[in-house]
Amino acid sequence: AHETAHAVGNEDHLRVLDLACGFGTNGALLKHDLSLSALYDFYERDAEGPIPDFDHAFFGGRRLRPSPFEVGGIDVAENALAYGKACGFMDETFAENLIENAPSDALAKFLAGTDIITEVGAVLDILLPVIEVLLDASGDRTRPWLLLGPRRDVADEPLWDMARARGYRVETVNREPVRYRRLLGEKERQVILEKLAELGREPSQGIEGDYFVLYLVLARPEEHARALPLSALALD
Repeated sequence: AHETAHAVGNEDHLRVLDLACGFGTNGALLKHDLSLSALYDFYERDAEGPIPDFDHAFFGGRRLRPSPFEVGGIDVAENALAYGKACGFMDETFAENLIENAPSDALAKFLAGTDIITEVGAVLDILLPVIEVLLDASGDRTRPWLLLGPRRDVADEPLWDMARARGYRVETVNREPVRYRRLLGEKERQVILEKLAELGREPSQGIEGDYFVLYLVLARPEEHARALPLSALALD
C-alpha cells in the first residue's frame, strides 16, 4: 500500500472505491487484520449477539489503526451497504444505480480523491458503461487505477480499449486464473463452456473444477505504470 500510495501522490493511505461491493468483503479485508479464511470462519459460526452489534465489536477489535485504506462502496443493495458500514468495512457507501442515473454529488466528491476503483465478476455490458461514468466523474486531475476482474465468458477487449484510449496501461496481474465463486450447477457450466469456445478461450481459462475462475487486470495511467512497474507491486 505504501508504494502504491507514493506512486499516485498520496502520503499515508489509499482511497479505494469498491464497485458492486455487496456487504463490503473487500473493505473488511483491507481495513482489518484478517485473512479470507478467518472471514469465512467468522460467518460460519452461529451469531453470538444482536447483528450487527456483535459483528461490529468483533471487527472493531481487529481494525488496523491507522488504516492504510479509506474505502467507499457502491451497490444498489441498501441493506448490504448499511451492514458493511455499521461493521466498519466501508467509510462511505453509495446506494446508486449508475446505469440509470448520474453519480450523486457525494459520490462525485469521493471520486475526486479516489486512487483505485475495483470490481470483480461483472458482465461487460454493465461494467464498461459504469467504469466510463466513474472515470468521467473523477475529473481531469484524478486518474484512478482500475483493478478489475471481468467474467471470462464475455469479450472484455472493449473495456481495455476504452482504458487505453484514456492513456492507461493494461496489465494482467496473475499468470493463472483465480477462483471467483462456485458454479451454480451443470447447466451454468455448459453455458460458460459454450461462451468460452465462442471466444476462442480454453475451458481452463473460465472453469477450474467446480469453480468459476477469472483473471485480475490492472489498468493504470501510463505515467504511474512507468513510475512503479507491475513487478514492484505485491499483487500476485
